[in-house]
Amino acid sequence: MSSRRRIVALAFTAALTLGGNVLADEGMWVFNNLPLRHLKQAYGFEPTPGWVEHLRSSAVRFNSGGSGSFVSADGLVMTNHHVGADTLQKISTPEKD
Repeated sequence: MSSRRRIVALAFTAALTLGGNVLADEGMWVFNNLPLRHLKQAYGFEPTPGWVEHLRSSAVRFNSGGSGSFVSADGLVMTNHHVGADTLQKISTPEKD
């Protein structure tokens, strides 16, 4: 093994071994039951009713059960590929592809 490859392998191994753990927060929170007390205690964040309404109105649910969010005032939505592909297939016709 060349010295360059050895250095890259060592750096990669060190990054995996010495990297800190990142843990996800628990739970799936719906808009009408946000854990407001937990958000304040854990993160020092108190969302206003206006912020919660903005968050709620920015979310999209597709027929297939997928989710997304509006990313522009023109109605552009960001979602996963499989969700978008399923929805595009449902709304496409031979005349409008």
